[in-house]
Amino acid sequence: MRVDYHVHTKLCGHARGEMRQYVEAAIEMGIVKLGFADHTPLPPEKKDPGLAMDEAQVEGYVEAVLALRDEYKGQIEIALGFEADYIPGYEEEIERIISPYPVDYVYGSVHFLGDWAYDSPYEREQYSRWDPDQLYSLYFDTLCKAAKTGLFDIMAHPDLIKKFNYWPNGPLEPYWQQTAAVFKESKVAIELNSSGWHREVGKAYPELGFLEACCKAGVPVTFGSDAHAPEEVGRDFKLAMETLKEAGYRQIAAFHKRSYTLVPIGV
Repeated sequence: MRVDYHVHTKLCGHARGEMRQYVEAAIEMGIVKLGFADHTPLPPEKKDPGLAMDEAQVEGYVEAVLALRDEYKGQIEIALGFEADYIPGYEEEIERIISPYPVDYVYGSVHFLGDWAYDSPYEREQYSRWDPDQLYSLYFDTLCKAAKTGLFDIMAHPDLIKKFNYWPNGPLEPYWQQTAAVFKESKVAIELNSSGWHREVGKAYPELGFLEACCKAGVPVTFGSDAHAPEEVGRDFKLAMETLKEAGYRQIAAFHKRSYTLVPIGV
């Protein structure tokens, strides 16, 4: 089955196109289940109109998704999602923002390590200040803490730290195995996020080895294009499914009202 649960809107400040265009693109791609998952508001100290919705926009975003769901019923299933940044101490605010709405899933993402937006091209020089092994330890520790909060259903782009091709000196396998065990215990899914193939690193999020570790641990997986433009919806879906099969997966997770069912991998 063709699903794409990681689609943004221009409300986040760094995507373009109308929501209807994303839906039409998904239908053309043969997507059966499309999920909007725009960025929830950030804390005041990190607030940036180019990074996430403002709180005043959230209700309108939800109404627009639900209206499209009704309009396109019978043509495509549209899910309501959010992508929420894990920021220690901000957990109750995330819950407060999301809880009033009939959400199908919540992506948990780690874009900040302390005050550092490590995936921003404007802040990449800060990598040189870190011992790479300590950096990777901090990142995966933060990712595991996010999973353990219980706030999230899917962990977004779970090895985003590699975006600019910075790597630890030591092996990656211990990070993957430990994190996969935490994901399984925390009952979260992961996504295969195809946007990494179009970044400097040139690899999907996560690595094949990380996918294999998650599959072995029994962590469910789904697919997200991380589309920020209509033409990116469903991008690399076939390659993604081939990668999942190589990792050992035969089913992907389809979400509804914060629960999932496993459906056969589609092409």
